[in-house]
Amino acid sequence: MSNENSHCSGGPVSSMPGAVSHSNQPCDEHPNRMAVKRIQGETDSMGCEYFHVCQECSDKIVSPVRVSGHCDWCKSNSDSLRHRRDMDEGMAGPVYRVCGPCIEKENKAVAEELADNEEYADFYDSGF
Repeated sequence: MSNENSHCSGGPVSSMPGAVSHSNQPCDEHPNRMAVKRIQGETDSMGCEYFHVCQECSDKIVSPVRVSGHCDWCKSNSDSLRHRRDMDEGMAGPVYRVCGPCIEKENKAVAEELADNEEYADFYDSGF
């Protein structure tokens, strides 16, 4: 009875894995119950998949924001990987698992670029 199209985005999305929205579909695990949430799963540049879950299933799901493994950017092992997109690839680009030091390095580089670029300063000084 579940709509197959409700389980995939059908195209790029800007939200990240773990994003939650409302669902009006049956639960994927308990078809006799209505889902209370639609949770975004695997996400890449082609789109994402969704899981429709009832309250019982929602209560059982532990969706860690940080996971362990190898950083997609520096390839080092980390116990604190976070989902991140490369700013140059846009809001619908691939989702990477990135360590804290790489995120800090990128944030610092962006802050320095903004501070050094007079074009940005003029834009913000103009009231926009």
